[in-house]
Amino acid sequence: MKKTNSHIKYINENFPELVIRKPLFYNWDISLRFDLQKEFKNPVAPTDDEYFEEVYLRAETLFEFCFESSDTEIIICVQQYQLEGNEIEDENYIFNQIKDFDKTLIERDQVKKIYEPDDEDDIWNRATYQTQLKKMNTKNLIRGICHTDFPDRKPYIEEEIYFINKSKNIIFHIYDDRGLDILMTNKSKLKILLEKHNDLILEYDRELILNRVN
Repeated sequence: MKKTNSHIKYINENFPELVIRKPLFYNWDISLRFDLQKEFKNPVAPTDDEYFEEVYLRAETLFEFCFESSDTEIIICVQQYQLEGNEIEDENYIFNQIKDFDKTLIERDQVKKIYEPDDEDDIWNRATYQTQLKKMNTKNLIRGICHTDFPDRKPYIEEEIYFINKSKNIIFHIYDDRGLDILMTNKSKLKILLEKHNDLILEYDRELILNRVN
């Protein structure tokens, strides 16, 4: 009998009908979208250290709000498009950033047609792992995700990563260097985050966000 992924079960119970895919912000009403860019740039030069330092700062600031205690239990959900021989390995860079990592605790499954409903080949490998904030090298993980479109910058992470705070029911997702999404189940907590970091809200979605929280 196939073992049920308990971490995904938790997500399904607390975020019913949520599809874990980008753009996460548009998949859940109690959510905010933040701008990681101080000013819009297109294209971004991979060597622009000043640009990336601001991206890191904003991402880390918002992460700290969502995961403030070092003892916070975090579920790391990793998704990768399936190609031949393209598995999420136990020795994946992401898992190497976790102290006392135990590969036997990884829970794996697959999801299909999350981006292309009519495509039988739209198959994604998924691996989830639960740990504590203090055991994660948060800096490397955040920066690696921010470099997802810039393989020449290190660290580099190409997989989708969703961080989940189990005690507060928060999902935190950096989609690339441009921005990130934060989902909650409690609208009052979302308002606190909005008030504290109102200046970082993505202007394009500000009207939608304000309609959601009011």
